[in-house]
Amino acid sequence: MSVLIVQLVPGDTAQFEAYMAANGKQVEQLTERAKAEGCLAHRFGVGAGKIVVVDEWETAQQFEAFISSPEIREVMGEMGAQGQPEVTVAELKGFPGEF
Repeated sequence: MSVLIVQLVPGDTAQFEAYMAANGKQVEQLTERAKAEGCLAHRFGVGAGKIVVVDEWETAQQFEAFISSPEIREVMGEMGAQGQPEVTVAELKGFPGEF
């Protein structure tokens, strides 16, 4: 069963949006790397001084390996992350009403 990963990353949301607008090719390369390493779905949101990241990964261990790499940590800083994210990991079970 896959896992849902929700990260609330404290950060500069204007810097995040500017980074995403200016670095689409690099972001796409990281997306392909994440897919190859077990990421099944990935979404971003911004609000109230936080960058929200919602992922589905094959396993929590694959997510941990990806997110702890020095390259990903560096890019998160460039994107505007400020401090440690609050991370929630939940097993996806498939409940009625999901879509």
